[in-house]
Amino acid sequence: MEIVLPVSLDALLLLLLGLCHLWYNPVSSALMVAIMMTYLLLDTVQQGHLKTQYPLIKERLIFTAKLFLATLFIFIAVVLPTLRNIADRHASQPYMYAHDGLIQTEEAIKFLLAGKNPYTENYLETPLVELQKHPGEFGLRTPAPLFHNAYLPFLFLFSIPFYLISINTIGWYDQRFVYLLLFVGLMVLLPRLTHDWSKRLSLLIAFGLNLFSALFLIEGRNDVFVLFWLVLALLLLQRRRIALSSATLALACTSKHSALLFLPFYLLYLADRERLQKAIPLALKAIWPFFLVCGLIIIPFLIWDGPSFIDDTLLYISGRSSSSFPIWGYNLGRILVAVGLIESRDAYFPFWIPQLIFGLPTLIWLLKKQWQDNHLGQCLLGYAAFSLVFIFFSRFLHDNYLGYIVVIATIAYFLDPTRFSIKENNASEEPRSI
Repeated sequence: MEIVLPVSLDALLLLLLGLCHLWYNPVSSALMVAIMMTYLLLDTVQQGHLKTQYPLIKERLIFTAKLFLATLFIFIAVVLPTLRNIADRHASQPYMYAHDGLIQTEEAIKFLLAGKNPYTENYLETPLVELQKHPGEFGLRTPAPLFHNAYLPFLFLFSIPFYLISINTIGWYDQRFVYLLLFVGLMVLLPRLTHDWSKRLSLLIAFGLNLFSALFLIEGRNDVFVLFWLVLALLLLQRRRIALSSATLALACTSKHSALLFLPFYLLYLADRERLQKAIPLALKAIWPFFLVCGLIIIPFLIWDGPSFIDDTLLYISGRSSSSFPIWGYNLGRILVAVGLIESRDAYFPFWIPQLIFGLPTLIWLLKKQWQDNHLGQCLLGYAAFSLVFIFFSRFLHDNYLGYIVVIATIAYFLDPTRFSIKENNASEEPRSI
C-alpha cells in the first residue's frame, strides 16, 4: 500500500532538518520558524488542498517562493554562523574558532607565495603550535600535522588569488571565504542536476541543511571544496561535455584523496556496452584532460621535492612516515587498538591488507551492479558505498568523511537517471534519460 505524505518531500526535509538548526540565537531561530511556517503553507497550496479556492496561483510562482524561502533559511542557518565564526576569529587569535586543517591550508598558501614548498617546510612557527597548546573545540589531537601536510596541491593553488584579494582589500584572510563561495556555488549547481522541481528543492535543502555539511563548513573543514568540483564534473557529464568534465574531476582528485575513489565508477559510466573489448580504452581516451590536468598540478611538486611530497601525501597518512598521523576515528583501527591487537594509536599497521580483502570484492560487486544498470545515480551510489568500506579499513576515519559520504549518497538519490556511453563515431550523440 502506497503511503501518501500530507506534505511534499522538500517541505518534510525543511521541517525535520530545519529544527536541528534552532541553536544559533533566539532571533535567528524565530526567523527560521517563521520561514518553516510560510513554507508549509505554500506547500499546502501546492499540494492542491487550497488550489481550488485560489485557481490563479501558479505552480512556478509557488516553486519560486519556496526556493527563496529555502535559500533564506540556509543563509540564516549556515552562512551567518560561518561568518560569525570568521569574525570571532579575526577579533581574537588566529588559532581560535578554526579547524586545524583550515589553519594549515592558510599557512601553505603563505609558504607558496614566499617561494617555499608547503610539503618541505614544517609548521612549527605557525598558529598550529598555539592550537596544540590550546586545543579547544577544533584543536589538534596529535603534533603530527606540525611536520606534514596531507592535503593535495590544488586546494592551495586555487585559494591563492582569494588570499591576495582579501589581504590587499580588508587586510586579513580566512580560508572559509573560499569555502563559503563554493558552498554558494553548490547551491546553484545542485538543483541543475535534476529537471524535477520538487527534487531540486529537496536536493537543495538536503544538502544545505544537512548537519554534516553545515557544521563542518562553520568550523572550516574542506569537504565543500572537493564536493564543488565533483558536482561540477557531474553536471558537465550530464551535458556530454566529457573533456571539461574529466578536467574538472582532476581538480577534485588533486584537492583531496577521497575523490580518487570515484574514478573507476566514472570510467565505467562512460563505457560502451556495445563494444566490451574497447569499453575502458575508449573511456580512458575520452578523459585525456584528466591526466593532463593532474600532471600539470602534481608533477611540479614532485620535481620540486618529490620525497617530501610523497612522504606527506602518502606515507604520512598510511603510517609509514617517521611521524605518521595516528590511528583515529570510527574505524577498524580503533577497535584493534582497544582490544590490544595494535600496541598504540601511533603504531604501524598494514591497513592495506583488510582494504584489499574487503575493498576489492566490494568494488567488483559495485561495478558489476553499475554495469547492469549504468546510470549516473548508480555511479554515485557505488562511489559512496565503496568509499565507506575503503575508509573504514584505513588508518583514520574522521566524522566529516562520513558526512561527505552521506552527501554523495543524497545527491545520488535525487539525480536524474541519465545514461550514455562513449561512441567512437557518435561523440555528439545527446544523452538519453529515462
